[in-house]
Amino acid sequence: MSGITMTDIANELGLSVSTVSRALNGGQVRNSTRSAVLDYAARNAYDKIPTAVVAKSTHSQRKQERLSIGVLVTDLGGYYFNDLLAGIFSYANASGFDVFISDIDGVAGRDDALIALRNRSDGLIVVSSRWSEQELAATFDPNTTVLVSRTCDGFSSAIVDDESGIEQCVCHLASFGHRRIAYLGAFEHSFTNRRRRESFERAVQRYNLEGVVLGPFEPLHTGGVNAADELLLDADVTGVVAFNDLMAAGVLGRLMERGKRVPEDISVIGVDDSVLASSMRPALTSVSIRHERLGTAAVRLLTQRLRGARSERGSQPKCVVVPEILMVRGSTGAAPSALTSSNIL
Repeated sequence: MSGITMTDIANELGLSVSTVSRALNGGQVRNSTRSAVLDYAARNAYDKIPTAVVAKSTHSQRKQERLSIGVLVTDLGGYYFNDLLAGIFSYANASGFDVFISDIDGVAGRDDALIALRNRSDGLIVVSSRWSEQELAATFDPNTTVLVSRTCDGFSSAIVDDESGIEQCVCHLASFGHRRIAYLGAFEHSFTNRRRRESFERAVQRYNLEGVVLGPFEPLHTGGVNAADELLLDADVTGVVAFNDLMAAGVLGRLMERGKRVPEDISVIGVDDSVLASSMRPALTSVSIRHERLGTAAVRLLTQRLRGARSERGSQPKCVVVPEILMVRGSTGAAPSALTSSNIL
């Protein structure tokens, strides 16, 4: 074939014309994209490749340039990401990968940010995506993408063991004599919230407790404040499991403002074991997610695919489950009824 254009190359490789142009003219694209474009152009008699670009590409291949990983997040300011990113950076740097991060919270500019990150990266880690399974499947290549705190058919993923973590919360409250407890949930479309809520519902049945699900609330301090007001409408609830530490902090503060003692009147548990948990008064009992392990697991899965090349591509996706552990602190204690019985005795 002769006389092909950049548009022909773009259509054949499933790229934009601008990406093909950058690859052919020495611009910024990921190494694998540049190699694919130059290889296709050379095989199909495209004669407009600058000699310097060919030389640079050959030299890069010989040097085996560092691969790069793009990390796509939806709320970079959250407590959740500090330890997670520490795990990602630590393992990626030790393995010879560069890391780029993009926060795509909200809709505006999402597509442009995604294209820019994809062009700079050989593989992607998508964290806590709020996209539907259909959107994930249409947007990302499962051969070069790993999901964190989310699963989707065909994709490798790293998730935490919410089933075990929430069961530890329920068991802890049951052991203190609590009989009616509540789960304060976040947004309904949240994959993580759905898993935690379902785990809570199974656990209360297992321990023969009365379980109440309230929400949805914003997974923020303000959401916790609103949740506490609704919680106080049910006087029989003596224990609470909040979606995360931020919400739990709002709950705890609001309960105390309303004259409730924590944990004497109501026990409160959060999830994340963030720095917030140990700095509150009383200190917050919380489920440790071990975010650093989660980040490390995600990079390990992705590097296996990127460096395994053809042996990994097309293989069955893998799911790594990181264990959780309940960190018991001062915000939980015996149910009021158990305290009354003890005083009578």
